[in-house]
Formats: sequence, structure tokens, C-alpha cells
Amino acid sequence: MKIVFDKRVLSQRGYSGVKVYVEKLNEFFKSYNQIKSVSPKSKKKIIQHLWLHFILPFYKSEIIFSPSNISPLFNFNKKNVLTLHDVAFIKYPDSFSFLFRNYYKFLMPIILRKVDKIITVSEFSKREIANTYPFCKEKIEVIYLGVEDIFRPLNIAKKKQILYVGSLNERKNFLSTLIAFSKLNQPEYNLVIVGNFDSNFKLNKDTRKSLNEAMKRNNIIFKKNVSNEELNVIYNESEVLLFPSFYEGFGFPALEAMKCGTCVITTNDSSMQEICGASAHYVNSKDEDEIYQVLKKVLSSIDQQKDMIELGIERAKDFTWAKTFEKHLNVLFDSAK
Repeated sequence: MKIVFDKRVLSQRGYSGVKVYVEKLNEFFKSYNQIKSVSPKSKKKIIQHLWLHFILPFYKSEIIFSPSNISPLFNFNKKNVLTLHDVAFIKYPDSFSFLFRNYYKFLMPIILRKVDKIITVSEFSKREIANTYPFCKEKIEVIYLGVEDIFRPLNIAKKKQILYVGSLNERKNFLSTLIAFSKLNQPEYNLVIVGNFDSNFKLNKDTRKSLNEAMKRNNIIFKKNVSNEELNVIYNESEVLLFPSFYEGFGFPALEAMKCGTCVITTNDSSMQEICGASAHYVNSKDEDEIYQVLKKVLSSIDQQKDMIELGIERAKDFTWAKTFEKHLNVLFDSAK
């Protein structure tokens, strides 16, 4: 049996949860001769999408595995497994460029009818996909993702530092992070934002203005293209990860922070309670004052931070890449039957 694995997303710049997922699978699949990782030579997005639909299906294989939300429109009678992380392009269309969201809206119903199996990353995402595309409900299987071993507690002191990790995307609600930090008004604290810009994401005028103003402030530090080694240090140095996303299929940063021994404030929306359990502080993503009040409360209570750190480290142990890999292999090999 031959499986081709679409790794084209690895050529894209910046941090994203999908990219982390594909990187880890690509490393794991190198040990399996029957799985071949492939990608186009060009890094231009339009060329990559043309390659996906018109070149990838012609690779010699029995199964095509597409891990980054979209698979070939034509599969020529080959089995096809797709990982669809969420349906944010439906639920939060204004967060994406016009071309991107309409490309997905048009193709997704066609593709989901063709694929043999759909992997997704949480029960929340499974419900969202099934509610949006009821005809594919029986094809969906949930496989939780893992947390990289490099993320771990280090013997370094905490700084007066609040952290946000994620794309600078309306859906991630990074604007509420900026607002909460401004309300905090404690000059000894810095806000560190680790993320990336992407042309697929669209910011409204007010958000763009707030972002531009934040970039001029000395106590708000923006970091792009950060390695995992650097990110591990940043997590360990930070007192709190503030992750107020409106919509998450899985939410890597919350688990990474917990594994590093960093207190997490996140939202009671989407998948976050499912993933973090009792190991995080939860807020209403649409209530900017509540986000500020909880941030202020957590920063003022060292004892509360210690309790949540211990719970977070234990919770993160449940999410391992070994479990993720094993379940992926089961799905791929079962699809060949």
C-alpha cells in the first residue's frame, strides 16, 4: 500500500497550529516506506493550490492524505483522507480574505462528499463540521493532537510578562488582549505577542489602527518566526498566557503554556474547555472587561498561579504525539480496506 502525504503547508512562513501538526506528522512518516511526503516546488500559493488539485492526484498511490484543511478536487478513484481542523471560514468569514473564504466555501461541500475519511482535532470541531455538512457526519473521527517534548518547565525566573501566541487574526481576538493589557496599566509589565501576519487574514480598520498603535509602544513586544526553543523560553518567562480566541478547533498555545508551567487564561468558547479541562481560567471572549478583571486577579495571586500551574502540567501529559501518530496510522490503514 502506498500513501502520499501533502506537506505543502511546511513551505509557508510563520507559526500556525496546522503547520505544527503537519511538521510533526512529516517527521513521524519518515519511518514508513509506504508513506511518501510530497509538495510542489513553488512557494506561490496559487501554484500550490493548482498542484494540489491537478498534480497530486497523479502521484502513484492508493491513498492521498491531505492534512491541511483541503484535499484534491479530483482523486481518480483513489482513497482520500482529509484533516479538517475547523470550519472557521464559515463561522468567522470576515476574518479571512474574500478570495480565501469563497474558495473554501465553494470547494468544501464537493470535497467532503468525495473523501473517505475526515480527521478532526476535537469533539467541538466534529460537531461544527457535522452541523455545517450533515451528509459527512459518519466519516468524521476525532484525534487529539500532542504537545512537543521541547515544551517543558525550565529553571528560570518569571518576568513581569504577559504572553499572547497566535495569528494576528480577528478570529483569535488578539484585540481583546491589547485592550486588557492597556486597562491593566501596570508599567512594570510587558506584553509579548508571538504571531504572524498572513494575507489570508483580514483585519478591519479599527483593529488595524489598534495594532499599529500597539506596535509603537515600548512595553508591547512583537516577535515573528520564533523557533520552538525560543518559544519554550518565552512561555517559561511569562506569568500568564492570555489566549482569548473566539474560535479554536484545538488551541496549541494553551497546552504548550501549561506544559511549560505557565498559567493560562482562555475562553469558554469552542474547544478550549474540552482541551484544557480544569487547568485554565475561563472568560467570555466577548466581554473585554471580564478578560481584564480575570487577568488582573490572576496576576495579583501567586498562590492561585501555583495551583493552576500544577494542574496544567498534569493536564498537558494527556496530549502526546505518540497517541496522535498511532491513531492516524489506524485511520490511514483502515481506509485502505
